[in-house]
Amino acid sequence: MNKKKSQLINKYNSDFDKMFKTAMEISTCYRKKCKKEFEELLKYKEGVTKKISELVIKNAESSDFSNHNKKVKLLSNEFDNKKSVKDYLEFFNKAEKNNVEPDKKLKKEYMKELKIYNRKLKKLLKDYHKTEMGKYYKKESDKLLNELSYNVKTIQLAKCSYKECVELHKKALQTIKNLAQKLCDEKKKKSCKILKAINKIDYNNINLKQNIKLNIKLKKMIEKKGFI
Repeated sequence: MNKKKSQLINKYNSDFDKMFKTAMEISTCYRKKCKKEFEELLKYKEGVTKKISELVIKNAESSDFSNHNKKVKLLSNEFDNKKSVKDYLEFFNKAEKNNVEPDKKLKKEYMKELKIYNRKLKKLLKDYHKTEMGKYYKKESDKLLNELSYNVKTIQLAKCSYKECVELHKKALQTIKNLAQKLCDEKKKKSCKILKAINKIDYNNINLKQNIKLNIKLKKMIEKKGFI
């Protein structure tokens, strides 16, 4: 986390707390008032999670993944044995124990190597997803992970939750909107996009379909780019 982002989180810490607190209040509400729907969703998710576990095992046992894993290990060993990486980690451990800042030059060299390593690692993963097993694994895992979040049981729970906990849902949107507005005023483009999405809807009169659609959009935006 960079320094500016950390400063903003500290500055608006109470707003983040309100947002997470409201989310917990909604969770408590639907667990109590939509117990049947919640338990059915948990059971459904157990089935999907089992399928994911089976897929992970199938992927790990494939020759395509074995070859990919060998390349990742070679890359990791190459990175770990870089002089600048060894020197920085050794210095960092000593600096942390003595509560002092790591050497800036060493840190710069380390970050340069880390950037190269991450770029190569990303390419290896991209290449793996071009293999027969890699394509299959990515397609199936994406489908199953999406099914965990959006399925018939989540819709049923959302309907009940919106009916029984509607005021909390409105409160949640208001807290997100307030925080997004403050961060947008700080020139944070990601938050401005979130604010724009919320402002398109009158959250006081929002219906279930709009609420689900907005939640999916916000979730994808936050997962992909973050709030700040």
